[in-house]
Amino acid sequence: MDTDINASIKKACIIFCLHFGLTFLISIMNTVDSLMYLDLSIPDLTYISFNLFFYIFTMILNITNFCLLIWVLTCFKNIELNLTGEDKHYSRTIKYYPLVLVNYLLLEFGSFILMLVPYFFLIISLLAFIGTIYYIIYIYNLGKELESSLLKIGAVFFILGPVISFVGVFQTLFIPIFSISGLYILIGIYFLLDIVGGISSLLIGVGLYTCFEKDFGRVIPDYPQRQRDYYDMRQLEEDETQENSLNNQRSSRLPYESNSSPSKLPQRPPIVDDLNIKCPICNKMVSKDMAFCPFCGRYLQN
Repeated sequence: MDTDINASIKKACIIFCLHFGLTFLISIMNTVDSLMYLDLSIPDLTYISFNLFFYIFTMILNITNFCLLIWVLTCFKNIELNLTGEDKHYSRTIKYYPLVLVNYLLLEFGSFILMLVPYFFLIISLLAFIGTIYYIIYIYNLGKELESSLLKIGAVFFILGPVISFVGVFQTLFIPIFSISGLYILIGIYFLLDIVGGISSLLIGVGLYTCFEKDFGRVIPDYPQRQRDYYDMRQLEEDETQENSLNNQRSSRLPYESNSSPSKLPQRPPIVDDLNIKCPICNKMVSKDMAFCPFCGRYLQN
């Protein structure tokens, strides 16, 4: 089994476990911040201080989380290349995933945009949803390749990420129409979605770990042969290209024209052998000093 794939699976597993831990911490901090907002007994100055701390800290955690998800794509690319010999899912995902980055930046820095142009923010969240769908399809396809049920289940639950964004937008947009009890329910729903979304990262991490420990070598027994075939084909193409290049160089250096007749080509002088003679019976080359042929016994000194 290839050590590069082992290393990529192990690294992806660690990244998703880190992603779960950070998501869980962010969920708790967001929930505490929302509950403090509803508790009117907390002095305004205390709430503002905590809110500022939560905002800066969660912003750092969210950006770190996003960087982890981009980083893990490089691990997936290596796994996909070694499994199938191409990276079409990676190419498609990396093309659409920047939409999720836009959504992240707007979530962190675009609160004023949300207040001024709420529907614009909804459109951005929808685009981020599309980008995340490609990410989920990528993970799901890897789960199918590795025959890991946990990986596929984690990919399906990962869709809660953009759903949480929608809930967060609606929570901000429609706070004025909710009663206090309604807001508590909304905060609870948001917290549960966040936790389940975080658990999806843990499922993906555990799914990758099971592939690393058990399933990978069993599911793809022909992997080394596939890899050899893939690299052999590439080597053949490179050798053919190199040979054509050398032939072109040789033909350009020849002292005669390419349309010359064979008789005009430079001829190598015949090789004269003064030490051996050919036996007239068996046609073997033997030394001139020998009286009899060692192969057929013919007398040679005549």
